[in-house]
Amino acid sequence: MSDVRTLPPPESPPPNGNGPSSSRLAAVEVRLAALEAHFEHVATKADLEKAKSDLIKWMMGAIAVSTMALTAAVIRSMV
Repeated sequence: MSDVRTLPPPESPPPNGNGPSSSRLAAVEVRLAALEAHFEHVATKADLEKAKSDLIKWMMGAIAVSTMALTAAVIRSMV
């Protein structure tokens, strides 16, 4: 298998904590903070479940009302 690549050994961080790994960690923390800020505006599972049940209630109500109206119209046309 000549196409297999080997990864270089991980660099050990310098003793003072400054180096490529600490700057990468800082960049990841900044990106994570930005993602968490967006999560405040995302609907939770409970929010979606409530919206789903509300939509089902409205749709069933609309079907019931239109059925009653259609039934009344048919009865009036027969008389």
